Amino acid sequence: ALAAIGEPLDLSGIEQEGRLAGDRLTAAKAALDAARSLRARLDERRVQMAAAEQALAEAATRTAELHRAIDTRVRLEKACGLNGVPALILETAVIPYIETETARVLADLGTPFQVELRTQREKKDGALADTLEVVIVTDTGESPYRKLSGGEKMRVSIALRVALGRLLAGRSGSRSRLFVIDEPRWLDQAGIEALIESLRGLLGEFSRIYVVTQSGTALRDSFDQVLCVVKDGGVSRVEDGYAVEAEAVAA
Repeated sequence: ALAAIGEPLDLSGIEQEGRLAGDRLTAAKAALDAARSLRARLDERRVQMAAAEQALAEAATRTAELHRAIDTRVRLEKACGLNGVPALILETAVIPYIETETARVLADLGTPFQVELRTQREKKDGALADTLEVVIVTDTGESPYRKLSGGEKMRVSIALRVALGRLLAGRSGSRSRLFVIDEPRWLDQAGIEALIESLRGLLGEFSRIYVVTQSGTALRDSFDQVLCVVKDGGVSRVEDGYAVEAEAVAA
């Protein structure tokens, strides 16, 4: 076309433009490949992020379940702790039973006291502290156990033991069939006779009832069966036969 109009045929500029266009095309292809590679990486990252979000949601659900389980366990531990259901049972069932039964046994022993078991006391700062105090209520007012006379203390102690023994004997599960009273001192003859009658009333509730005493024959002779324990050379043994002197038993 240039030759037809008389222009000189010079292709150097066109060739240069062609080379530049080729370079630009190569660069564009490289950029396109880079963009495609970046897109592939972004797509992969998006998939990873979606998986992470799913895992995070599952972890949050599991965490919430664990928190609920922990809260439930904390409530159960609190309910089963000293201040929970056991305290409720103690306050509403056990203590009233012991108080009522103790008063009944005391009446049988000729001592018409009422006994209260108090499980809390007020401290100097006004707060409450856990305790176990035996308070005796009579016609003249209240008196702590420690201020009673020896005979009165022994009667209250025996009555409490009988009440506790009956409570344990009647519980479900592991039942206690053994009842033991150790050294019932400071009892006059009327008190001994009342104690024996009270123990006889327990024969249907316990398979064995033992009374341990060093007070001589007054109490010992009230029982049908007697085991006399003596010390010989620092070793305790059961003496055969019934006729053992009180001095040997006391030894």
